[in-house]
Amino acid sequence: MIQQPNNPPPELHEVYQTWQVDRLLADLLHAYDSIRAERQNRINKIKELSPTLRDYLLLLLAGKSPKEIASHFCQNLNQAQADTVRHRLSQELYPVIAKLLQQRSISFKKVQSQNIPDLLEKAGYKILSKSNQSDLFSPDLGLTLQIAEVGLKQYLFISEQYQILDWPNHGNKLAQNWSDLELFIKWCQAPERYQSLKILLQNTQQYSYIYGSYQKRLEQVEGLLQVADLKDTATITEAILEKSWLLTLMNSWKEADKLSQLISSDSDPILQLKLTKNQAVWHLQQQHYSQALDYLRQARIILKYCHLDPERSQRWQIILDYYEPQIYFHLEQYSLAQSLYQKVWDNAKQFGWQRITFALQNWMARIALVKGDFYQARYRLEQGLQTSLLYDDCQLNACYNLSLARLEKVEGNFSKSRYWGTEALSKFENLGMVDKVIQAQSFLKSLETV
Repeated sequence: MIQQPNNPPPELHEVYQTWQVDRLLADLLHAYDSIRAERQNRINKIKELSPTLRDYLLLLLAGKSPKEIASHFCQNLNQAQADTVRHRLSQELYPVIAKLLQQRSISFKKVQSQNIPDLLEKAGYKILSKSNQSDLFSPDLGLTLQIAEVGLKQYLFISEQYQILDWPNHGNKLAQNWSDLELFIKWCQAPERYQSLKILLQNTQQYSYIYGSYQKRLEQVEGLLQVADLKDTATITEAILEKSWLLTLMNSWKEADKLSQLISSDSDPILQLKLTKNQAVWHLQQQHYSQALDYLRQARIILKYCHLDPERSQRWQIILDYYEPQIYFHLEQYSLAQSLYQKVWDNAKQFGWQRITFALQNWMARIALVKGDFYQARYRLEQGLQTSLLYDDCQLNACYNLSLARLEKVEGNFSKSRYWGTEALSKFENLGMVDKVIQAQSFLKSLETV
C-alpha cells in the first residue's frame, strides 16, 4: 500500500478516504513506463513517482489549483515559483494522466488541473468511503439511493474495463474491487436494477470462472433469473444455460440435464454450440466417453454454421479440442492423447491464449507421469505451478497441486504427496469444484495405506 506523507494536511486526509490512491499511483507508473517505451528512452522501470509529483496529484484531487499547490510549498510565493509548478504539471504529470485515460478508453479534450478529478472519477478511481459501503449493505440499506448509484456506476465501469478471456495483462485490477463488486451484484438483485445486474454479470463471467467460486456465481445467476424481465428471453436463456454449466461443473448432473432440456432446439447456433459443448463435458464427467465424443463432433459441425469472426471461431475450436484428449487419456490411450494435446497446445500458444496452454500443460505432465518420464513431468508441473501463482489463479494452481501430489507419490515422497494433496483439496473446496474435491479426497485416502 502507498503510505500517506508524514503529517498530511487535512485536505489530503479526505483524498486518501475518497480515492484509490495506491491503485491510481500504480497505474500512473504503468502509463509512465509506456510513454518512456514509446520514446525509446526506457532504461529501467521506476518504482514510484517522485514525492513532489505525487503531492501535486493529491492536491489536484483535493481541488487545488496550480497556484494554490505552489503556495502549499512556498510561504512567500512569487510568480516564478507558480510558473515552475505549472510547467512541471504540464510537462511531467498531465501527459501521464492523459496516457492513463487513453488506456482506460476515457474521452477527453485536454487534461488540465480543473478537470483532473472528474476525469479520474470517470476512470473508476474514486471510491465510496468504507462507512458508506457498510451502510449500503446493512439490512435497512441506510444509504441514499443517490450515493448507491454513484458506487454502482463506478463498479459497472471497473467490470467493463477488466473483462478477461485470459489472465490480466497488467496486474489483477478487478481483484482489488472484487469483494465490494460482489456486494453490488447482490444489491442489484431487484427488478428496478435488473439492467445493471445483467451488465455486471456479463462483464464478470470469465473472471468468476478463473478467480471466483462456482457456488457464488451460481447464486448470482439464480438472482438474475429471479428478477429477469420475462420479455428478455435471450438473457433468460443464457442464464439458464450458464446455470446448467455451473451445475455440470459442480457434479449436479441430473439438475443440469433438466435445465438443458429447457433450451429450445431451434435456438440460435451460438446457444446450440454452448449447449452441445456442455453436454459433451456432462458425459465426459460421467465417464460416458463415446457420447462425449459424439457431442464434440456435433459441436464442431455447429461451429461451422455460427459465422463467427476468425478470432472467436479459433477460440471455440481450441475449447472443443481441449476436451477431446481428456477422453482418450481416461481410456488409457496415452499416445493418442499426447499427440492431440501437443496439437492443441501448439495452436493455443500460437493464438496467444496463455491460460489454456498452462491448463493443457498440466495434462501433458500427467501423461509424462504415467509413461514414467518423471523429469519431464516435474519440469512441466513446477513451471505451471509458478505461473499459476504469478497470476493468482487458484483453480489452475489447485490442479497443479494435485498433479504434483501424484508425482510425489509415485516417487515415494509420501509426506510431500500428502502436503500437495491437502493443498489441492482445500482450494477445490473453496472453489466449489465438486468433481475435483472427490478426486482429491480419493487420492488422499489412497495415501492412508502407504
